[in-house]
Amino acid sequence: MPPSPDDYRRKARFIVKLGIALHECGGTSQRVERHLLNVTRQLGFHGSFLISPTTFTCAFWQNDDLDQFVHVERIQPADHNLGLLWEIDRLIFSNALLPVRKSL
Repeated sequence: MPPSPDDYRRKARFIVKLGIALHECGGTSQRVERHLLNVTRQLGFHGSFLISPTTFTCAFWQNDDLDQFVHVERIQPADHNLGLLWEIDRLIFSNALLPVRKSL
């Protein structure tokens, strides 16, 4: 059963906030995109992500990839706060949103 529109939007907003937090503490584009894709799948829908040093773009959809919720935001270049990055990773893994992968 697909999530309600409110639930879907709430989950998408959570993923956007998670991605911005990962970017702000210095996560690489590849790392942020991989985390967001995995979390999106765990929450039961689809996503596509394009992260650069100053641009944050996300697209989410449920069944029809032409019916998307898109978020585009201009962001500041990231600081490097590896302690905070580690803490966010730990929270993601401890809440079973992502399977622990040796590649991280």
